[in-house]
Amino acid sequence: MTQAANWPYRGDKGTYFEGGIRGVAFMSGKGIKKTGYSHYGMFHISDIYPTLLKGMLGISVADNLDGIDQWKPMSEGAPSNRDGFLITVDYDMADLPRDDVLGANVTGYRQGDWKLLVGHPAFSYTYEEFDWYPPAYTNDKLVPIKAPAEHGVDIFLYNIAEDPLEQHNVAEEFPAKVQELMDLIKPYEATAWNFWPEEDPACDPALHKDFWSTGWC
Repeated sequence: MTQAANWPYRGDKGTYFEGGIRGVAFMSGKGIKKTGYSHYGMFHISDIYPTLLKGMLGISVADNLDGIDQWKPMSEGAPSNRDGFLITVDYDMADLPRDDVLGANVTGYRQGDWKLLVGHPAFSYTYEEFDWYPPAYTNDKLVPIKAPAEHGVDIFLYNIAEDPLEQHNVAEEFPAKVQELMDLIKPYEATAWNFWPEEDPACDPALHKDFWSTGWC
């Protein structure tokens, strides 16, 4: 792949466009009643844990998990139990000491077909990479396919069902939808970290048989 791109979706690994956050997965094994088809419902990586434990194995899980039990959608083809998720909440990250490497300064939410990004939808090392990237191993030159000029725009709203490649920012056309999604983000803002944790010397790989341990990333 080019720049860890996800062609034909917009952006790459360092962005919150679909090219940076959307993925595919497959399931196979005992207990799956419906097979040989594609499910286009909404799933989140956090759903895997409760799905395997609660849905598949019948083991109770905590009520305050971000994930949702999706066993029936995954095993029987039922509609997804999820209709939205927080993409990220990093309003205050830009002032952190390591912002030149990892700071994002963007908040995003997906609700149904709608996706809202507020701020710079890319990590700071890819602030200019708002574009689409051609597939690797083609005759095309491996350079960005330039996007419409949107640099400096603070609010991005897309209807992913109608515009999966995120070519049309419709924030100005649907201010009520922007506000609706902003209201869904507020509870997360109230509990989000806005500081960078201190380095923990206990994570030194020399103390863990030369393996990195929790806390370095």
